[in-house]
Amino acid sequence: MKIKRFRTFIRSFNHAILVICITAFASGCMVILPTSSISTNQEPEKIVERIEYNANRCWSTLHKPIHSDIVVNTYTIQNGYKLTASRKEGSTPQYPFLHVTVTHSTYGSEVSVREGEFNLGTDLNLSDDVNRWINGDNSC
Repeated sequence: MKIKRFRTFIRSFNHAILVICITAFASGCMVILPTSSISTNQEPEKIVERIEYNANRCWSTLHKPIHSDIVVNTYTIQNGYKLTASRKEGSTPQYPFLHVTVTHSTYGSEVSVREGEFNLGTDLNLSDDVNRWINGDNSC
């Protein structure tokens, strides 16, 4: 009797884990991978200002395979700044799919960019924009 209850419990537990994983995947939880890392002699404040300005100017008007805006947020962290980009559903920003970390270094700044899918199966490759902006090209 105890073995039968244990097996039922294990099946229920495995089923619950499967449902949680499918729900997380379907709701937009994704892997965010490092896409670039750049060292520059520019000050972190200038880099973050440029990225934030251009991201708000260029990304909010994207009409590629998407019809949602992108919300850009900037945070102060211990040794610099973190900028995130999130897909906006209605009036609610979703989980960030792009993370840009700009930290102070001996010679200026270290910038790391990590990007995941904007939406399931949709990769916007916005890290290319970030790299251009760091290098002074402000084009969209």
